[in-house]
Amino acid sequence: MTLKKGVVRGVSVPALYSWISSTQINQVDKRDLYIRLCDEKGDTVISWKLVNAFPTKLDAPSFNATSNDVAVESMELMGDTVMIEEAA
Repeated sequence: MTLKKGVVRGVSVPALYSWISSTQINQVDKRDLYIRLCDEKGDTVISWKLVNAFPTKLDAPSFNATSNDVAVESMELMGDTVMIEEAA
């Protein structure tokens, strides 16, 4: 699965860095992920669950030193299963 043009905020930032860094030492740390597509108000429109996922590639733009957010240009993930959940 390829994710493009994403933003990671808050407590998820250190967890994302740790997870991506684990692949540099050839340690595969598979995790279940929820990926959510949100509307302009921030409400979830649809979400996907990727089972046993791990990162295979990350492309990031230049970072803003005054922000705690992380922008992701492109991130490729491998996983066993994808499940779709529509918002109620």
